[in-house]
Amino acid sequence: MNDLSDTFPLTNDLLKPWSMPALVLTALLLMGAAAWSYLRAPGGKRYRVGVVLGIRLVALVLVFLALSGTSCVNRDELKVPSILPVGVDVSQSMSAVKDEVGRVSRWEHLLQTLKDCKDVIKRLRDEHNIKVVFFKFGDEVAEFDPDDPGEADGKRTDTASLLRFLYDKYRGERYLRGLVILSDGADNVASDPPARSLAARFRNLPCPVYTFAFGSKSTAAKENDIILTSAVAEPSLVPAKGKVTLRALIDSLGRIGDTVRVAVLLDNKEVAAETTTLQLRKKNEVQISFDAPPERGEYKLTVKVQDKEGRLDALPGELSAENNKVESFLTVTREGVSVLLVERQERFPEPQILLEALAADKRIRVDVAWLRGPEQLDPDQKGLFQFDQQPYDVIILGDVTAARLREADPKALEKIKDRVFNKGAGLMMLGGPRAFGNGDWIGTPIEDILPVRLRDKDRQPVTGESKDDVALKPTPEGLKYLLRIADTPQASEEAWAKVQADRAESPGSPLNGATTLGEAVAGAQVFAEFLGKQQPQRLLVGRKVNTGRTLAFGGSTTYLWIRPKTGGKDAHSRFWRQAVLWLAQQEDTDDNLRIRPETRRLRVGDNLDFGVQLYGKQGEEVKDATYQVKIIDEKGGETIVPVLPGPQNPLEHRPLGKETFKPRRPGIYRIKASGKGHHPSGKEQKEVTGETEVRFIAYQDDAETTEKAANPDFLGELALAGGTQGYRRPGELIRLLESLPSKPLPNPPPRPSKFPDWRTTKGRSPFLVAFFLLFVQVLALEWFLRRRWGMV
Repeated sequence: MNDLSDTFPLTNDLLKPWSMPALVLTALLLMGAAAWSYLRAPGGKRYRVGVVLGIRLVALVLVFLALSGTSCVNRDELKVPSILPVGVDVSQSMSAVKDEVGRVSRWEHLLQTLKDCKDVIKRLRDEHNIKVVFFKFGDEVAEFDPDDPGEADGKRTDTASLLRFLYDKYRGERYLRGLVILSDGADNVASDPPARSLAARFRNLPCPVYTFAFGSKSTAAKENDIILTSAVAEPSLVPAKGKVTLRALIDSLGRIGDTVRVAVLLDNKEVAAETTTLQLRKKNEVQISFDAPPERGEYKLTVKVQDKEGRLDALPGELSAENNKVESFLTVTREGVSVLLVERQERFPEPQILLEALAADKRIRVDVAWLRGPEQLDPDQKGLFQFDQQPYDVIILGDVTAARLREADPKALEKIKDRVFNKGAGLMMLGGPRAFGNGDWIGTPIEDILPVRLRDKDRQPVTGESKDDVALKPTPEGLKYLLRIADTPQASEEAWAKVQADRAESPGSPLNGATTLGEAVAGAQVFAEFLGKQQPQRLLVGRKVNTGRTLAFGGSTTYLWIRPKTGGKDAHSRFWRQAVLWLAQQEDTDDNLRIRPETRRLRVGDNLDFGVQLYGKQGEEVKDATYQVKIIDEKGGETIVPVLPGPQNPLEHRPLGKETFKPRRPGIYRIKASGKGHHPSGKEQKEVTGETEVRFIAYQDDAETTEKAANPDFLGELALAGGTQGYRRPGELIRLLESLPSKPLPNPPPRPSKFPDWRTTKGRSPFLVAFFLLFVQVLALEWFLRRRWGMV
């Protein structure tokens, strides 16, 4: 049995200005003065004085207790409950590498360390109310039992997940003794934010981070391998002929300083390559840019690390070539149009504003060949006319001459005709004093493919330009697509009238003149006219030319349409965008359902995030779309994935529209989706449907077995970020645990309950009332005896 002072230790809270010596001295003086005065009294016999002094001593003790604030407290309440979380690395690198003393694995060393600390952990719990809780981390974070540890078989080391999990779990906990991480530091998961930033968050709890490093860095000296750890193409969903940037990360284990060649293949055909020297042991980054194929579809993307000549897929002496290759997929959509604009720089501002209109559409990429008066073309300008290397979908010829194009390439006109006639490209010629019959185009290959004649019936050139204001009037054929700027043909016609209203009546504006166009050739269609010489004149004419299309447009001042309050800016932008898409034969694409996976290659067990979007014929997003999505594995197994409809669905609107899937085995998976919705077509709701699928690869991560070296420096960075001085060795764990009770808690502990509580503010205290009555009774008894015995 513990005595009272052990179970209920005493504490005091002296009433100012008293101190303990002052109280004792005052009590002695009072007792001495009382004894002297009582012995001098007539009835002051010795036994009577002893009794009265005893009673007076009881009263002084009561006063002493009140002034000193002496109370009993429960010892258990002095031991504030606190927590010490411990993270245990259970990844494969802990068990696969035997580089600890005695040729034991890191995992065996860790378990023995925990066994040695078992008694200390028990004392912390029983004697100091410090609870040590264990968590394991590798692929995932879960509770850990040191008495039943299981195997260290995690496929990766994700330290960031541990830090994120423990921060979320304990950030509301007031009394944390610290965070202990037991690991080899071979972290192989890129996280955002990085693990160091997450460790720094624990400073604010406050909760110091202690890291203990297992394994040896010298294991790296035994490695001889190059590993392509990541190869990501951005974007993975790319318009035809759009730019793709591939970012590859390469680990050089024992091969720092080697020069390698990184090759990119689409469907086993090399499309780009880059040579680089590996300067870092981990995460050497290589960026390679290339053009997406011109045809829509899904392409298998392969990235290889080869010797610098590109002859071998493994470097001499390398342990394995299997990890030198990464496979993924690249989806090419039809909504990519490459355009070449050939124009005189002096013709401002029409071509510049035309470029702004096209640049607003991400599907369209424009190169410009500016011709500056009589100046010679520079090599970069000439390079734009190498059509065999520059497969443009659309070529727009402004107010330029055929002779200037031949300066760039004597065969430029023949190549343009070939691209239109045989390869499905589009050609548009704009009005101007050098265009059509006004220039030197008669007799050129371009004349053969234009939709209007450059000579009249008498074989004379069709020349001239109208100087009057020209108001574009769309024909029924033009309102089907090219000049449709509203939901219905009638609304489009009214919109064009508003855009081009007379200057004196409204802010709108017609064109400032137009080039005279000859008769439409056989098979051509007139899309727009204007009123001239009392009869309609051709303004916009187009035709199909074998596999391609051509347009003749007599206007050259469409920038005048852009006026406030008329919708002219939208009309201008939509006209040029639709003209380019029509020439590229992409005005009626059925490629209107998109699956946007966040990645096309991921580890087994990781979450794949993706979004689904349905578009209308004009490229607008369908807002009320509903989707059905299923993911199919290599064996035909299907998983239905629910997808949120509407604006919450696209990947850009995450996290509300975030769809996820976690593959459980390696292989090639297919995401198959269908969608339907409506977009307004006048007063009606026209149904839009779409169906598509994309593939992705799930792979089994072997980073834990290929990366053998420990990385204590990483653990040191975590410790410094978490407020302690670098990493520690496993043997120091027991000393840290033993020192915890002597370390002050990071937050002030609560005041323990006292009995009695002399400073209570909780209203009338029954104890204090009883204490006061007892004190009065003691004094009354002493006074009564002194009166009776004649000692007053």
